[in-house]
Order: sequence, then structure tokens, then C-alpha cells
Amino acid sequence: THNDQGLEVPLSTLSAGSSFGELSLLLGGPRRATVRALSPVNLLELKRNHVQELFDERPDFAEHLKSSIYPRAIGRALVDCAALASLSPAQREALALSFLLEEHEDGAQVVSAERPHLCYVCEGTLRRGSETVVAGGLAGVEALAGTCSVWTAEGPVQVLYLPAEAWGRFQVENPATADACRKAAGGSTRER
Repeated sequence: THNDQGLEVPLSTLSAGSSFGELSLLLGGPRRATVRALSPVNLLELKRNHVQELFDERPDFAEHLKSSIYPRAIGRALVDCAALASLSPAQREALALSFLLEEHEDGAQVVSAERPHLCYVCEGTLRRGSETVVAGGLAGVEALAGTCSVWTAEGPVQVLYLPAEAWGRFQVENPATADACRKAAGGSTRER
């Protein structure tokens, strides 16, 4: 994938048994990463309609798959977030693993002064005034700078959020990077 400056950023190296493309399959939207084989490979392709049939038959499998894939989706969103451009791949991965899943009903305040956190939208839409963030986007980026706007669920929403404690630990362990993120987030109000 490419960062905001147009530079190619490697996300990971996959090995036998790994999968790719499931983010677009589950979350929709265009693929934003390129996969390149470093050696000869054999691939198995799953079509969206076949996977949807499996999900319809086995909702428990669908939930398990989503819970294992959402952290990878967050990593992709973190690469695209200008306020987090200074993160190393290892720091990005560590932060992505810190996100927690929660669901909200229509009208719930998902991000607010009382609940300031970076939030990845898995399903649904968050709204702040006339701005919206849909599945695959981040809301609450300004929370990294210690400020926060209210983001409200527009219909049922499933999000992964970065707990304040996790961001606090990151700041202690990575002060220079956290400071760069904090400064960049100060002027950032919305990321895709």
C-alpha cells in the first residue's frame, strides 16, 4: 500500500497458510494493497458470493473470522492516517492489537470528551455534524492530541477503539513517536 506521500509501505510478509484480500471481502470497498509473490505460490480463490453463503449458514464462523481480520484492517487504516505517519511497522502492529471491539445503537455517542479514543469503523457510520466516517475509516484522531469531538452512531455501528490506557502506554514506551503523532493529530479533524 502507499502512504499519504505516495511512498510504498510494506504491510507484512505472508507465508504458507496465510490469506489476503479478506479485508475487502468482509468490509467492502476497493483493495488498497498490492500483493507480490517473492517465490512461486499456489493460491486458492474464494468468491464473495460463496463466502456470503457460508456466513449465512454459519454466523458463528462469520463472527470468528471478522474478529481475527479486523486488527489487520486497523493496521491498514493506521498506514493511511496522516497523524500516525511516524509509526514504524512494529509500532503500528502493536497499536492495532490494542484495539477492542464494541457495538453501539443508533444515536449513541461513540467518541466524546468522556470517551476520547481513536476509533476504527468496522460496520456502519459515525457522524460529526455534516461529516461522516464509514466502514474502513478512522474517527477520533484528534483524541491523540488530547482533544475530542463528539462522533455519534448513525444506525447500528460496530467499531474497534483504542483504549486511552493503551495510548498512554504507547506514549510512555515511545515518547518521540507519540509526540510526533500528537502534534500531527492537533491539526487533524478527520481521517477517511
